[in-house]
Amino acid sequence: MKAFTPPVKLHDLGQKTAIDRLHGFSITGNSQSMRQQMLDDVFVLQDIAILGQWTTLYASPNTGKTLLTLWLLGEALRELKVDGHYVFYVNADDSFKGTVEITELAEQYGFHMVSPNLNGFMSSHIPEMMVQLAVTGEAKGVVIILDTLKKFTDLMHKRESSEFGRISREFISAGGTLICLAHTNKHKNAEGKSIYSGTSDIRDDSDCAFIIDKVEGGLFQDEAAVEFVNDKARGDVADKISFSYSKKQGQSYADLVNSVKRLDDQKIES
Repeated sequence: MKAFTPPVKLHDLGQKTAIDRLHGFSITGNSQSMRQQMLDDVFVLQDIAILGQWTTLYASPNTGKTLLTLWLLGEALRELKVDGHYVFYVNADDSFKGTVEITELAEQYGFHMVSPNLNGFMSSHIPEMMVQLAVTGEAKGVVIILDTLKKFTDLMHKRESSEFGRISREFISAGGTLICLAHTNKHKNAEGKSIYSGTSDIRDDSDCAFIIDKVEGGLFQDEAAVEFVNDKARGDVADKISFSYSKKQGQSYADLVNSVKRLDDQKIES
């Protein structure tokens, strides 16, 4: 009768087993060092977008999402809440004139402006750069603002949106900050409010999401009022926040940005 020969275990060959690998992946015991690496609860966009999170802002065209994002970013930079050296505003949905005007603001506020077909940049570089920043450990403190998101992924395609979400989450988990500007659906919900466009993947994968709507009437004839309503939250962001801006014929884009004001509920309801 042939003697039983026990199977050779991977341990005996000096190879790692599946359970060895799982133990190697475990982060239990690292909480103290991880907590030391956590970013402070700092707002990149006050009351709206927190450093170290992924925030998506949805609005219809010409609502003022770019304008208000730039105004809020300028506020954070002036107050030294974020370092402009690590802020990259990717303007991929504008005319050359608009690109020049926002670049002038970038030079004034001290952040980096990036635009397709200038200095060799293409929109396809963004996912690649987010992966590289995460892998190399350079993501912490980096703020990337994408205007608008449809230039970087197909919001109507579930698989592409899901893949973009996976890459973005790796970037965020490594300490990066992502702010995406996206469009709302052409059709309103049953309550007459705007809803996000595309599949639910981007909204679901984001840490925070806001819907931006114009408020009918405004304050004066040349003023527009808009309201940010929170649709998803992680952290101490506002449930609702309102702004106004004044748009006059012949004014510069800098003047338009400087006209932005915060509104309280009493003003917006009057």
